[in-house]
Amino acid sequence: MMSHLILATNDGAAAVLGRSNLANIALSFSLRYVRGPLPSEEELAMGLEPRSAKHSRRGDH
Repeated sequence: MMSHLILATNDGAAAVLGRSNLANIALSFSLRYVRGPLPSEEELAMGLEPRSAKHSRRGDH
């Protein structure tokens, strides 16, 4: 089974596209430019893993 994903550049667009049934999921992302070293592989993996049961609701963390 294939799932469809839409990447949007802001939360509003992701919400509208998510409700449009054009994809199974719509995610928003934004670029953030920071100075300093790149995050480690562990930090990247932690930032992309699913939310824990403790932080399962939006805004809990």
